Amino acid sequence: MASKLNDTKRSVLAGAACRTDLRVLPVPETIRVSEAMVDKMVGELLSAGLVAETAALDHDVVWRDGDAGKFTLVITDAGLAAIGIEPGTAPVELPAAMPKTSKQDSIVALLRRRQGASIDEMTAATGWLPHSVRGWMSGAAKKRLGLELVSEKDGAGTRRYHVAALRHSAGA
Repeated sequence: MASKLNDTKRSVLAGAACRTDLRVLPVPETIRVSEAMVDKMVGELLSAGLVAETAALDHDVVWRDGDAGKFTLVITDAGLAAIGIEPGTAPVELPAAMPKTSKQDSIVALLRRRQGASIDEMTAATGWLPHSVRGWMSGAAKKRLGLELVSEKDGAGTRRYHVAALRHSAGA
């Protein structure tokens, strides 16, 4: 299913992965499609096992109202894996200043995890090619966002990248 994920579905899953409660709804504000299209797309994610129904709490957006109560949707371990996030890792909340979930937001969230992210994880989360991810890291991440990235090999020999510290530029 990972190969059949379009950018919009990836954004829905990435938005859920960035929430501490892993809720899928409401979808990120960056997704600008009709409500009927969102329902169809989320239904496809549900059928593929990338999201699952769970009992809705009072503050949740309701996906379905059935005989057994109200239900909302959460991302599953398969959904996390489909966007390159290791299942079982704690979700990283986006700062309040960045309410939308873009591809850049997804990569930054991966890089801010304690274990960081590999090129493969970042390409899975964005759909970009490896050279595009490397270009983003050397261009946008370092120059525009001022992120200091550290590259290290883990115990398995996989190169992983993570944010070391934020650089603050007085003149920019």
